[in-house]
Amino acid sequence: QDKYGEEAVSGIVTFGTFAARSAVRDIVRVNDMPYSIGDRIAKAIPLKPGMTIKNALEENPELKQMYETEDETKRILDLAMKIEGLPRHSSKHACGVVISDGPVFEHLPEFMAGSGKNKKERTSQVTMTEVEELGLLKMDFLGLKTMTVIGKTIESINKNTGANIEYLDIPHNDPYVYKYISKGQSHGVFQLESSGMRSLMGELFFDIDDRIKKIEKKYKKKGFKDIEKNKESETYLKEMEKLGQEMFERLIAGISLYRPGPMDYLPNYLEGMKNPKNIRYLTPELKPILEATYGTIVYQEQVMQIVQSLAGYSLGRADLVRRAMGKKKNEIMREEKDYFINGKLNEDGSIDVPGCVRNGISKKIAEEIWEQMADFSKYAFNKSHKLCGIIW
Repeated sequence: QDKYGEEAVSGIVTFGTFAARSAVRDIVRVNDMPYSIGDRIAKAIPLKPGMTIKNALEENPELKQMYETEDETKRILDLAMKIEGLPRHSSKHACGVVISDGPVFEHLPEFMAGSGKNKKERTSQVTMTEVEELGLLKMDFLGLKTMTVIGKTIESINKNTGANIEYLDIPHNDPYVYKYISKGQSHGVFQLESSGMRSLMGELFFDIDDRIKKIEKKYKKKGFKDIEKNKESETYLKEMEKLGQEMFERLIAGISLYRPGPMDYLPNYLEGMKNPKNIRYLTPELKPILEATYGTIVYQEQVMQIVQSLAGYSLGRADLVRRAMGKKKNEIMREEKDYFINGKLNEDGSIDVPGCVRNGISKKIAEEIWEQMADFSKYAFNKSHKLCGIIW
């Protein structure tokens, strides 16, 4: 706001929707029923990401019996299913910001978000998807206290020891760092401090100790950053850097997969990592794209590479597919699936998208690849997004 002007910068609205449990509790509340009734029904709904009341009735026999034998429970659940998924409340998006060359209200409606003692802030009345469709610039700015902690830590070390540590000089490919992480020594480290994550790190870097020892024994040397730089140690350092880079790639993938949804793919990733000879690629063209993640689609960028390499998509159209998959735009997905498999012609008969079949990949294999991409990309992260979060 200081740079572009207060009226040229606006937050973005986000709408919270009724999830299965909250829908039940709100139906009970607005009907002045006892809290205990809603709590009993809500707790019978499995606590899983994306869980719906319909799926809960199929998964939990106890809830199904309550629904079929208790009139009050049936009425509550029937009403809850009608509002499930509808907007419940609005708030300001945690990091989305619109920046315009003039007052934002000249392009879209705004309101002042915030309640009580909280500072009220200019906020768009349309979501981030609509902001982009209107052609406005949407930026994501995520505040991270960890940055301040790291900065003050380095400042304190330099002040008290006389050292001159520069943050950007700390190597990301030091294999000894991953050795410590593999032993669970990551308390207080951003994204790596929970017990579940520390356990995963032990699995991800299961072979780091042995591989470091093997290189040390081969060259009769130890260390990484502080080792004397000469011709004799050059090859040793290259091997250590290569090992460290491989571990860094594992770290990015591990953090990307350790979330509800993608977590289901962790066993496949770990199995491929530990037994690379067992990895099966549906077509040879997938190997250079998925080899770094042991045969598993982990990132949105891999989806883009697949449609480019196998079906001949342009980079722009590949990004369209990435967005459609991530936002679950089913109509676009149906169109693009056909183009991915069979290709697309321009009005004059020239080829716009060659498609897999025209590129020598069978229709059956192409369909299987598409389904794998569509299934995972619902949860897939931008690799660049995760990479920046880890480095900083």
